[in-house]
Amino acid sequence: MEYFAFGETFVEEHRSSNNSPYKFNGKELDEETGWYYYGARYYDARTSIWLSVDPLANVDYLMNDEAYINGEHNGGVFNSFNHNSYGYCYQNPVILIDPNGKQVVPKLYEKTDAKGKPIPQVNKGKIRFMNAMKDFAKTTYGSELIANFTEKGYSHFGVKGNGKYTGYKLMIHQLNFENGQDQFNYTTDSDGNSKTGSLYMQEIGGKLFFVMTLDLYEKDSKYLAETITHELALHGYLIEKLINLYEESGYDAASEYFDMMTGDQGINDHCELINPLSEHEGALQYKKTRDELIKINPEYEEVFKKEQEKYESQY
Repeated sequence: MEYFAFGETFVEEHRSSNNSPYKFNGKELDEETGWYYYGARYYDARTSIWLSVDPLANVDYLMNDEAYINGEHNGGVFNSFNHNSYGYCYQNPVILIDPNGKQVVPKLYEKTDAKGKPIPQVNKGKIRFMNAMKDFAKTTYGSELIANFTEKGYSHFGVKGNGKYTGYKLMIHQLNFENGQDQFNYTTDSDGNSKTGSLYMQEIGGKLFFVMTLDLYEKDSKYLAETITHELALHGYLIEKLINLYEESGYDAASEYFDMMTGDQGINDHCELINPLSEHEGALQYKKTRDELIKINPEYEEVFKKEQEKYESQY
């Protein structure tokens, strides 16, 4: 099945007589009403609105210990987008999804529509990507980073959340388009250079997102683990500093600092990575995480060696 951005069915085909009730976002569709059940409330994809008020907009501590009025979740009442308690994904479902009526999470891209825009698949990940993230999550840096971005009571990749970065999201865009031209278009920069991964910041609806993109095409789990380490350790070591700066001075100040520290396309970090005597925090985190991954599986050594040789030849 394929869907429009807000969940209306675009194409529906069945290879067998088994018609699963779980459709858009993997949620159960009530055939009689046409509404999706998300756990916290029902969603009408035809009108693109929730059928009841956002639970966090109500103050009822017997049923929910969190509320927007306390400034919790995506900026709370201080984020004007939260004032529309019936709107879906801040009216931006191309980038955001809501798995239970209260949160937003990443997407996987494999196809584009007739206009060339990527069609998201939600709550899905290739097995090789999942294996790479699970190995990354076993490292000291990886487990801490994932725990910080994961709310208490939830877990990702085997790591329990501590909610330290509550109100901020780390989004992982997995690019694995079936059409080679689409893959090229979305994984190549304006100069024609291929980008196996990237990490950038984006402010949507008054909320700061850290977005990691990964080129999954013909990449195995170990290669992906190196790319994840590269983006989240080498470049992502600044995340906490950027959050603090964002809270103190706003998005422009945080974005300017990120660009200043990493350089054009991360060149500053890359140059530090090939310096064996570097005390650069990101380079040190990358190397420490690399060594832990090699201990987890010695096959990682060859992958990291090849990538190091590539970095040395480029920078």
